[in-house]
Amino acid sequence: MAVLAASICTQSGKPLLSRLFRDLSKDRITTFLGNFPSLLATSESQNTTVEDENVRYVFQSVGECYIVLITTKQSNILEDIETLHLFVSVTSNMLRTVDERGVFESAFELLSAFDEIVTMGYKEKLTVLQVQTFLEMDSHEEKIQEIIEKNKELEAAEERRRRAKEIQRKEFERRAMEQQQAAIYGNSGAGAQLQTRDSFNYTSSAPSVPSYTANTVPEPVAPEPFTAPKPIGGKGLKLGKKPTRLSGHKELGQPLLSSSPLLTTPQPQQSQTIQQQAPVSVPVASQPQVSTPLRAESASSSPAPSNSGAGKQFNNGILITVNEKVTAHINHENGIIASEVKGDLNLRINNSELARSKILLKVGNSTNTQYKTHPNVDRNLFSSEGVIALKDKSKPFPSNDQSLGVLRWRATAKDGDSSLVPVLFTAWVNVSDGLAEVTLEYELTSEYLEAHPLQESFDMVSILVPISLDDIILKDDSTGLVLYDITHAGVEFTIEKILLENPLGSFEFSIPASSEEDLFPMEVNFNVSSVNGTESDVTLSGVSLVDVVSNNEQEASLPFDLHLNLVNENYLVD
Repeated sequence: MAVLAASICTQSGKPLLSRLFRDLSKDRITTFLGNFPSLLATSESQNTTVEDENVRYVFQSVGECYIVLITTKQSNILEDIETLHLFVSVTSNMLRTVDERGVFESAFELLSAFDEIVTMGYKEKLTVLQVQTFLEMDSHEEKIQEIIEKNKELEAAEERRRRAKEIQRKEFERRAMEQQQAAIYGNSGAGAQLQTRDSFNYTSSAPSVPSYTANTVPEPVAPEPFTAPKPIGGKGLKLGKKPTRLSGHKELGQPLLSSSPLLTTPQPQQSQTIQQQAPVSVPVASQPQVSTPLRAESASSSPAPSNSGAGKQFNNGILITVNEKVTAHINHENGIIASEVKGDLNLRINNSELARSKILLKVGNSTNTQYKTHPNVDRNLFSSEGVIALKDKSKPFPSNDQSLGVLRWRATAKDGDSSLVPVLFTAWVNVSDGLAEVTLEYELTSEYLEAHPLQESFDMVSILVPISLDDIILKDDSTGLVLYDITHAGVEFTIEKILLENPLGSFEFSIPASSEEDLFPMEVNFNVSSVNGTESDVTLSGVSLVDVVSNNEQEASLPFDLHLNLVNENYLVD
């Protein structure tokens, strides 16, 4: 059998698509297709073949069209009809409606399918399913490569955003430094010196002798007046505070005691100026009396380092911290009985220029999650668009570098739902002669893996078995990262890390136990913290940070840092 061509024509015989399988000229195949309508008009309605003096036409009506095979007259008619049925089946599966528009829209796909069915005029032994498989060209390696490329694109996008925010942060720091320098040097000069003298109630008249509650100290001889030194270039100064300077002859004109009412609350800048002006020439008789209290006063005037921020993490400008606590009750046969997640989002700003901002979030649409916003946050805006912004746009967020909780949520899951559980455990127990052989299998859930594509590992997971005995043997560890310690509460196993690229692991141990119930409930503890959170990280409750932008019409992107904390509250394997 030799199929010369396969064509699709309208009911009136107009050719829409044709594929040649033999070496024929375009004019000749056009002539064959032009003869088909006249042969179709003279044929009987029940026939599916017509012939002329050169070729045979095998056709079948599908929808609003005919599918026509042009074959030689010597070909086997039964094989021609079988080939025609395959063409009809493939065409019907590929087109929703077989009409002129559908043929034109899927012309290239149809031609590719025709090439799979017939090669050099001879039919291939294929089924419709095989033809579809060949056309789809489904490849597992290709899918893996696409996933790798997608991850690379995500990493590149995250790096691009990180660098852009770093550049923007440096720009803010540069502007702040310029404002600081302007505040320092803008007030230097005679006007600033007079203002400083007035602020300390000093006048140009001779200094008066103060009263002392302690022993009377002889008044030292006042030194000759001199010009006050220029201010030091801003060392130790803080943004927003004006530098203060003390006149040299005023300070050395009278002794400085710790009981002096003039410097009850000295500033760090004052102590620096006093120390630099101390070497001014003073009569020898008064030097011991002045220098000793001066050192004591200088030391006491320097404030001790503040401990208020000892527990705080460094803040570049805007710091967003997302905390979640997980409560779960897991059956040791890998069944989840109940799970709950409580979370909150805290905001810290230490730069007033960044205080007029809003947080763009992406939250899940689950009905099992309840959200609660701060009273000053626009709840309607959050409910409709997932945006954290103040109700009054004219007011900024507090910029005192104090943590402010702006959002809380609580999510629950049904029995068997692992979406709120980061890690699952399965225990295989065999108790014989008072000795339990236990294989404990652990696995990170697929939901957690998808929500943290850039995280490398899930670190420091501990499992407490409620049997406090020394006769324990750790037999096999698939990762080599499992340690154990015997405490008064039981045996505590610690998994140093679970790699996200290999989220499944197990270890075996033997421990004295009279029954399987003695091993349960096992208490699981973990504390996963990330100080390099990205926009691709999604919490267990489905909350993710999109961006932080200015709260105006421009909505310019602002630099920020994202910290993520995930801890257990009551995580039991029973």
